[in-house]
Amino acid sequence: MRPVGLVFKDASYNAYTDSIIGELMVVHICLGCGKISGNRIAGDDNPYSIIGLLETPSALPGELTARLKYQGIVLLSRNDEQTVRRILYGNPGCAG
Repeated sequence: MRPVGLVFKDASYNAYTDSIIGELMVVHICLGCGKISGNRIAGDDNPYSIIGLLETPSALPGELTARLKYQGIVLLSRNDEQTVRRILYGNPGCAG
C-alpha cells in the first residue's frame, strides 16, 4: 500500500468555529492490484508525514487522478493545511 493523499470522512462545516470537522483519512493505493482505500490515521502516525501528503496530489499520475475523481475522492491540498494541523495538534487558540 502506498499513501497518495488525505481526505475527510463525514466532513461537515461547524459554523460556530468557522472550520471543517471530520475524521482525517489517508488514501492508499495497493501496489499489487491498484485498489484504492482509505484508512484512519492513528495516534502513532508521524504528523510530518501526514502533512507531507498534502503535496502529493499535484505529483500523481493523470490516470490515478482520473480514477480518484471518478470515485468521488477529492484529496486535500496545501490550502487545507491549517485545518489538518488543527486536527492533528488541536486548536492552539482554545483556552479550555
